[in-house]
Amino acid sequence: MRNEIRCSSQSPFPIAHSALLALSCIRVASPGTAQAQQIREVQVHALAAVFADRLLGGGVGFALRPPGRVRLALTATAGDLRGALAGRGEALVSFHVDPERRVGPAPYAAAGLAANVTRRAIRGYVELLLGLEASPGRSSGWFLEAGVGGGMRVAMGYRIRHRVPPHRP
Repeated sequence: MRNEIRCSSQSPFPIAHSALLALSCIRVASPGTAQAQQIREVQVHALAAVFADRLLGGGVGFALRPPGRVRLALTATAGDLRGALAGRGEALVSFHVDPERRVGPAPYAAAGLAANVTRRAIRGYVELLLGLEASPGRSSGWFLEAGVGGGMRVAMGYRIRHRVPPHRP
């Protein structure tokens, strides 16, 4: 069976569709997920995207880190886009170099989809970014990200992590 994503301006939820596909792909690709701990994250952040669309704002995000180096995240940001109230949604898949590091920053790279939403239009982007995360193996820490997607994108914030014990049948 072939999985296909169709992302067009008529689709009201292109980021949600992509995120669900990414979640299902990771679930299929990691059969050992039930035996190891997963991590759920909540974040608060400030975000600036400049050049293509100038967006300045703040928001929240939610993520799932299955065992291993992958992280699946959805974020929502509200702010000012060229003088008008706007929102930005992002669906990102990231690869973490040292996800269990308990002291000091650890790098990661991410890719995904973003959409800026105003009263007049929805503009979608592909995002690529690099980040640093403080002590990803601990229960909380700061992060910094820089990349491209709707212009140059910079974000900083704080993540709170919760380890979910494995489910035993």
